[in-house]
Amino acid sequence: MADKLPLAQSAAGRHANGSRQQFPSLEAAVSEQQIQKVKVRRLMHVGLWSSDVATQARFYRQVVGLDLRSSEVRTVGQEMEVEAASAFLALGDEHHCLALFADTRDSRSGKADSRFVLPQSRLHHIAFEVDTEAELAALAARLNMLGVELAFEPRDGDSERGDTLWFRDPDGNRIEIAVASDEAFTQYAAASGRRQARLRPLALQHVALQTPHLEAMVEFYTEALGFDISDWLLREWAWLRCNTDHHTL
Repeated sequence: MADKLPLAQSAAGRHANGSRQQFPSLEAAVSEQQIQKVKVRRLMHVGLWSSDVATQARFYRQVVGLDLRSSEVRTVGQEMEVEAASAFLALGDEHHCLALFADTRDSRSGKADSRFVLPQSRLHHIAFEVDTEAELAALAARLNMLGVELAFEPRDGDSERGDTLWFRDPDGNRIEIAVASDEAFTQYAAASGRRQARLRPLALQHVALQTPHLEAMVEFYTEALGFDISDWLLREWAWLRCNTDHHTL
């Protein structure tokens, strides 16, 4: 790949002042072979900023066919009232495949948060899964070795559910990595089986990103997260996969 940018110097690996958070113990916790082989397994969900969470959640329920999975949005018949700043929706037995967050990016001044490289973007974050805690540790170790700034946060704000890994890609998009859980499948499987069949998508299949740094982004997702390249078009489009689907990204 021509004119590669060193991953350790990418936008994903730096604070605003040029420093980065290091976790020296990560590499010691896993083997070199684990670090080399680990990869993201699947797309878990996508989070979007919304100027009207209730209206957008209603659209995805009534038009697209998603199910509401949120205690932060109260429903009265077909009407919805926002009690907080987010809503979580699902297509199957998962907890959610779509998260909506009230857009609070400096709305008083009308200026977007300066931390976002693409302030006009409605993307809040993208979440991917790995299969085990060992894979999460190995992926964190690889990212740490590449100089990527990492943060560990309780899953969905619940420390008893373990931690998820957060960082940014070269464009500044927030990325979350979590361990696949059977909890959601157990909790929602019965309700899913009772639902009346209706026309709707089968699953969240891929996410499309517009980037001014295509080659740096492809390098990051392939070398840091283990994606494979499915196709290139005129060096202006790239399709990447992390499983048997043609592309995930």
